[in-house]
Amino acid sequence: MKKFFLLLLTFASFTAFGQTGYKPGFQSKVTFGSAFTVLNEEIEMMQLKFDYVGQVTLSPYVSIGAGTGIRHYLDFDYSSSKDNWFDIDFNQELMIPLYGHLNVRFLDKKASPFISTSLGYAFGVNLNSDVKDFYKINFKSDDPKFKSGFIADVSTGVSIRVKNRLGLVAGPYLEYQHTERQIFELGAGDVAVERREELHLFNWGLKVGFTF
Repeated sequence: MKKFFLLLLTFASFTAFGQTGYKPGFQSKVTFGSAFTVLNEEIEMMQLKFDYVGQVTLSPYVSIGAGTGIRHYLDFDYSSSKDNWFDIDFNQELMIPLYGHLNVRFLDKKASPFISTSLGYAFGVNLNSDVKDFYKINFKSDDPKFKSGFIADVSTGVSIRVKNRLGLVAGPYLEYQHTERQIFELGAGDVAVERREELHLFNWGLKVGFTF
């Protein structure tokens, strides 16, 4: 992902510096997305995301900037109890990313395909949840279950200019999140054992938004 970001940045630099007579300007971009989160080749969670990017349009094709947002992971955990009924535990994780952002439009027209990429770091947020596992062992309420980690995103789709800097964007995206989570397991003698599990989350989804 890092090599792809550098390659796209190099291409964008040649494209931007090749323009003459274009006046750079500031532009805001807001997007909303939803994705399925794949872990160990299985769909484990659902991701809801919100992003705000402040970017400078270097040319009709290239924009570069920085952004932040919200990553909300929803996980439904089904487990059977000793009373032979199913107990549904609703787990949720919240992360706040900070990242650099690069966007490239391929045509200087009203509608154009685009590709964008982001690299940064996402911070785990404490939700003060009272969620319990099947063995009724409380998670530490002062410790985010998802730890902070590297985040990268690539998306493509269509970009439509409406008027001046006002526009619409829509398309699929792939986002990678490296993190850890806190796991409680029942060990020998019915003793709860805590451990850390490293996670590589791949989020495949769709997002829509607008620029202004």
